[in-house]
Amino acid sequence: MGNGPTQGLSARCAVVGGGPAGMMLGLLLARAGIEVVVLEKHADFLRDFRGDTIHPSTLELMHELGLLDAFLELPHQKITELKAWFGGTELTLADFTHLPTHCRFIALMPQWDFLDFLAREAARYPAFRLRMQAEVTGLIEEAGRIVGVRGHTSEGALEIRADLVVGADGRHSTVRQAAGLAVEQLGAPLDVLWFRLPRFSGDPDETAIRFGSGQLLVLLNRGEYWQCGYGIAKGSLEEIRAKGLPELRRHTRDDLLERAKAAPETKAPQYVAVRASDVVAVPLDWLWKGHLLRGSLEMMTGLPDIGKSQVHCHHAACVTTGREWPDGTNGVPRGNVIMLTAEDNAAQILKPRLLAAGADCERVVFLQRIRKDKKNRMFLLGEDLEELEQLIADTGDVRLVTIDPITAYMGGGKSFDSHRATDVRNQLGPLSEMAERTNVAFSAITHPAKNAGPRAIDHFLGSQAYIAAARLGHLCVAETDDDGNGQRRPTGRSLFASAKHNVTEQRIPAIAYQFEVIDVGDQIKAPRIVWGQPVDITADEALAATSTARGQQSNVATFLLDILANGPVPKTIIEERATVRGFSKDQLDRAKKKMGVVSFKEKVLQGRSFWALPQHVAREGE
Repeated sequence: MGNGPTQGLSARCAVVGGGPAGMMLGLLLARAGIEVVVLEKHADFLRDFRGDTIHPSTLELMHELGLLDAFLELPHQKITELKAWFGGTELTLADFTHLPTHCRFIALMPQWDFLDFLAREAARYPAFRLRMQAEVTGLIEEAGRIVGVRGHTSEGALEIRADLVVGADGRHSTVRQAAGLAVEQLGAPLDVLWFRLPRFSGDPDETAIRFGSGQLLVLLNRGEYWQCGYGIAKGSLEEIRAKGLPELRRHTRDDLLERAKAAPETKAPQYVAVRASDVVAVPLDWLWKGHLLRGSLEMMTGLPDIGKSQVHCHHAACVTTGREWPDGTNGVPRGNVIMLTAEDNAAQILKPRLLAAGADCERVVFLQRIRKDKKNRMFLLGEDLEELEQLIADTGDVRLVTIDPITAYMGGGKSFDSHRATDVRNQLGPLSEMAERTNVAFSAITHPAKNAGPRAIDHFLGSQAYIAAARLGHLCVAETDDDGNGQRRPTGRSLFASAKHNVTEQRIPAIAYQFEVIDVGDQIKAPRIVWGQPVDITADEALAATSTARGQQSNVATFLLDILANGPVPKTIIEERATVRGFSKDQLDRAKKKMGVVSFKEKVLQGRSFWALPQHVAREGE
């Protein structure tokens, strides 16, 4: 949400929710000359598996409005019959060819195409207005009656006065809750899991429902793929999810095998390709213009203690509250954030920093462990992206996922080498694909490579495949200036500089920042970032300026005491940070032995190795 002045609008009718009901009502009112504004909280209508069936009664309405011919020019599939299989017996459940309507079929069409069509038609009438990214948060009540709605957009607060307010904003309606209207939960006798499977040239054409012993499988022919709905017992989702995909596949296997037997044998293509004409071009969807892009991976690097984790906390604050970004760019409608952190304790470090940054902690979720085989273990990029995508779906309205640091989640063992490009690509490639698929911005932290060159792009740990997988990259670096004698000296501030930005302008100013410590309540103090003005300097220029100002690094014993001060730390993280500071493995091992540092492993399969000071091991009972 932006910090601009409150926008004031008026209309005869305000419709909250731009779904099929809200958009159709807006069109009908506008056609009748009644001034109407439709408010939709999302930036677009792109939702998959949302009411993709257009029934004959709706098609008849489109005919009565004189819109049917234009509507049917949109891509769609026709269903004239609905068949069902009970074991090996086929029955026709519905035959639409006998209906007394102009269209004797169900049209399968993505809901976004239907809504875009309604929006285009309604826009032809002067009485119609559609406001996207307009989230209604409450009602305006005067003298015991509702006279409008309150909300916000990316430009600021919004108030709309209306003679009539219609809540068409779904089953979790904000309007209904604000009005105190009671809802009767009728529900359905079962739940349905939706997914898609590829469709091959030899597959049957018809849409069908298969009934088995306690099982229901719906197969909708969507042209290039099957849209599948698998019926499960009401409320059994958590039990199925706990058992994992293998159990779900086992339940659906028999139904799918029966269908496969009926299809002629065909060899699946050994490639994935798409025509450029079938690709729908979409604009860049920025969370923060020039810095965080939805559907893409951003990578951030910098020396330890430069504030990278606190930059993440500030990102979370902007996303969860909708406030403006550090360079003054307007915020976006509030969303949720998922955070993965391997270095900071959630209760002692991360939560206080989020409070200090001003984040809405109701909208922040920490992914702490993955539970498999009745055991908790660390999340791993190479094995658990499916679980992360499920968490994104379950949380809903996720705009940002932060990973700190990404190397802690890339596994280990002899088979993985963080300096080998193919190993890194094999883990980051699927992550980038998931970002695009979910339209979520991902921001990951790494550390500078040892003896990195003068270019900022070389300061991302290990193989350059790390930064190559990211669409955007940032470098956090200390700011320096001239002391008057030709020497560089630290200013006490740091710079958040753009190191890679191949989807936007070629020169993006850095932003200065420093830290302050504030009281967040309950006698807890936490640091936060205070942003300064943009500085017209590139990441390469900032790096060159600071390289001559670095002083001598602390010795290895002091380094170990500092990094282990708050408890056990993964060995991989200690070694990475030691490398950044110029310590060799032999130096690290000698200091570890001299100081009595204890090493241990997690008591799970492929558990990670940790180092800890003796007092911490005794206290935590390891």
